[in-house]
Amino acid sequence: MLSLFARLRMLRRDDRGQDLIEYALLAGIIALGSVLVMGNVRDAINGVWNDIVNSLNNV
Repeated sequence: MLSLFARLRMLRRDDRGQDLIEYALLAGIIALGSVLVMGNVRDAINGVWNDIVNSLNNV
């Protein structure tokens, strides 16, 4: 039976889940960036739409 310290040393050296964590962080950063960009795109599209509606109302 392994002692607690031996298990902790083995756990510290084990890096099998490292790739999964890196991919999860990358996906989170991409998702956050997408949400921020979509807010700006929404405002731009809304502005163009309002310009079109105003132009059609003035004709």
